Amino acid sequence: MEITSMVDNDLGSVLKSFSAREIAAMLPKLLYEDEYYSVALIDISSGVLTRCRMIFSNDEDVIDRSDEYDSVRRTITDKWISDEEREDYEGAVDLTTIIKNLDDNGTYEFTTHHVMGGEVLLFRYRYIYFDKEHTVILTTMKDITSLEETDMVTGGANRKGFKRLADRIFKGETATDRYALLYIDLKNFKSVNEIIGFKGGDALLRYFLKYINNSPLNPVLTARNSADHFACLVECKNLDYDRLADIFQFEFIYDGKSINVYARCGICKVDRFPADVDAMYDMAKLACNNLTNEYMQPYIVFNNDMSDLYIKQCMIHSNLPYALERNELQVFYQPIYDPYTEKIVEAEALIRWIMPNGDVISPGLFLPTLEKNGHIAKVDYFVSHTVNKFIEDRLNSGRHVVPVTVNLSRMDFYDAKTPSAIIDEIIAKSSLRPYRMFEITESAYMSLNDRAEEMIGRMRSLGVGLLLDDFGSGFSSYGTIANYDFDIIKLDMQFIRMLGKNKKSGKIIRSIISMAHELGVKIVAEGAETREQVEFLKECGSDYIQGYYFSRPIPQSEFEKLLDEC
Repeated sequence: MEITSMVDNDLGSVLKSFSAREIAAMLPKLLYEDEYYSVALIDISSGVLTRCRMIFSNDEDVIDRSDEYDSVRRTITDKWISDEEREDYEGAVDLTTIIKNLDDNGTYEFTTHHVMGGEVLLFRYRYIYFDKEHTVILTTMKDITSLEETDMVTGGANRKGFKRLADRIFKGETATDRYALLYIDLKNFKSVNEIIGFKGGDALLRYFLKYINNSPLNPVLTARNSADHFACLVECKNLDYDRLADIFQFEFIYDGKSINVYARCGICKVDRFPADVDAMYDMAKLACNNLTNEYMQPYIVFNNDMSDLYIKQCMIHSNLPYALERNELQVFYQPIYDPYTEKIVEAEALIRWIMPNGDVISPGLFLPTLEKNGHIAKVDYFVSHTVNKFIEDRLNSGRHVVPVTVNLSRMDFYDAKTPSAIIDEIIAKSSLRPYRMFEITESAYMSLNDRAEEMIGRMRSLGVGLLLDDFGSGFSSYGTIANYDFDIIKLDMQFIRMLGKNKKSGKIIRSIISMAHELGVKIVAEGAETREQVEFLKECGSDYIQGYYFSRPIPQSEFEKLLDEC
């Protein structure tokens, strides 16, 4: 491919010192690779660049053409170098820079990107002295795009290579229902490394690349994009959803050890051209992150609702620091009643996010987002500190106070600073202890480590109450309440909502309440909304009731009015 126009046959002063025969004899000794895009000699004294051929039939064929070095440099800059790299490129190919680096180091090289034929390619420029005495420099250009776009572990493409090759496939494509991009995540890969070591983990990554390429998906393009994440471009006709569960579960054997490997997948269908490969990859990844029961259905197809949710999650993540500063996060209180006296006996502290314009961000949206991003600990400490101040102020003014519970996320215990700070604050103000209680969901409690149990033990030693929240919401185990000490069990509201709809619900509620009382544990029935539900729960012996029938979560000022009336 030409980069300059041939001006004439004057080869400059290079040939005044060296014949074509001598150049042809010396080049193979100086060049260590044979696949160069360009080989040339630069005569510094005349400022002439002479292109050389590496394949020739006779000695004279080694010479291609000559041109002024500055003209060649300008042509390359204008034709191939992007605006972002232009300044760096011009500095790198300046003759003064080249000579200084050669004199200091003996060789000089750099890489830069060329935009050629609609693709971005990586080139390596290398310079050595062809003859230092006559200041003649040998320079080579080599396309090393494949090195930049190759995953070193699997030997396949990486994300950058995937994007370029996918762009090439999409070029000129018009059928918007032909392709789909898959984001594939190998589950629990960290545990694989722990079982068979990092060499075994790398072997699994190499195996999976071959495995997926030979699968019924028959991908057009496959790449390992990062860690244990892969990307596939497949034709939609090969997407047999009924078979994906089988494809994404397989056995891997390494060093005599057998491991069952599970993968999950987000799917983004190509529905427009020109297609943005990076955007599609992100959408497929976003879909994958929205999977809930990947063992039953290990795939999910992207839809626009996921994109809207992602934008909201990003907003939540970035706005949390400002929300705390602007007092947008507020603690609400939902009273808990004794159903027999209909008096407030406790309350649950709940966080609410109210924007300056009055819009309320749903806790069901921002709490999971903050937990996922590791910021839930800040919110839980804020709530606990606010509750402390609320209780202390009422005690100091001699007003009526009831115990208040605060929810703790399992993530709080992985960031030991949060429970430690909460405990230290309670220790510092002993008058708060009888009024402080903490709720932990059953699923969170079962996932806690030994350090977390030590923290909970410290809370119990202070006389702080512990509630097991959402009992019966998932894979409940009676061992949870048999092996650990809780003051109160919160019955999951789903049981209450099923009263009158499912005959078994009432019997289950009765048996759980009876069992809890046998163990000396009190019951809070959560989610009661009707008089009929309240009467049934009273008949079953529920100690306390929390729900909209008595009160919704209310701001602190309204809760204080209720307490003052008690």
